[in-house]
Amino acid sequence: MRALLWLIGLFALAAGLAVAGRYNEGYALLVWPPYRIQISLNLLILLAVGGFGAVYALSRLVSRTLALPRAVQHFRQRKSRERASQALYDAARLRIEGRFGQALKQAAVAYEANESPGLAALLAARSAHSLRDDERYRFWLEKAAAHDSEARVARLMTEAELAVEGRRFDEAAERIADLQA
Repeated sequence: MRALLWLIGLFALAAGLAVAGRYNEGYALLVWPPYRIQISLNLLILLAVGGFGAVYALSRLVSRTLALPRAVQHFRQRKSRERASQALYDAARLRIEGRFGQALKQAAVAYEANESPGLAALLAARSAHSLRDDERYRFWLEKAAAHDSEARVARLMTEAELAVEGRRFDEAAERIADLQA
């Protein structure tokens, strides 16, 4: 319906301009020695409006073309953030599903992409602990400790919980004391 109204309005505008142009008998004389051009005033107005439209369209095209590299860069950054966020989500899901090796890989991807690095390191540490890989478990706990401003309490609780699971009660007591302090 809206398109039909626009079409009717466009036809009415064209008919109005044709009627108004019929009664205009003026002309424009353009002189550029040794040339002389005499055109009707209607054609001059039409050329002026068309020229303005062409210059406007060209300037928009140039500005959008110059903005394209920045838009591509923003698009790539957004896609990279989305992939990192998806990797963090997948790490949590895979950990819950019990697929610890894949969870460890996805947490490492999220950590490398700097997507909540403290949380990603804790997920990787929990996954490594579930795989009984003490070397990677300690490595990821050190990475999590480097991001204490983000996840200090979660790191201490995780260390205490995993120490209890490993029957290292004195280490668990230290972590709880740190937490209480």
